[in-house]
Amino acid sequence: MRSQALRFIAVGAFTAVTDFGTYRALLALGLPITPAKACGFVVGTTLSYLLNRAWTFGARRVPHAVGRFLAVYAVTLVVNVAVNAACVSLLSGIGGRITLSWLAAQAVASALNFIGMRYVVFPQGRAAPVDV
Repeated sequence: MRSQALRFIAVGAFTAVTDFGTYRALLALGLPITPAKACGFVVGTTLSYLLNRAWTFGARRVPHAVGRFLAVYAVTLVVNVAVNAACVSLLSGIGGRITLSWLAAQAVASALNFIGMRYVVFPQGRAAPVDV
């Protein structure tokens, strides 16, 4: 589990940078906070699925993995956007509130995602052999 956690953190750092970059770019283009946050999350999430499936969890053909992944990430999307919005509101008038809010939302979502990926999406011992 430690090895998986470390790989999950590495993938998470990379996908978080992608998420945050997308979020900030969309804000710079004039998109409101909530849709920009949701779009950044979706971009990071897609990359997360691909990298975590192949590298972190070494998942072979897990039945219904995509559906389970989408279910886990739908929940964390809602949590992520809600935490971000709450923090933006609570930190009103504070410099760096966008970044601080993103970090808080990311921390909560990352913890939920690891639990969901490990126990729901790519559960250990249930993978089928790799197709060659």
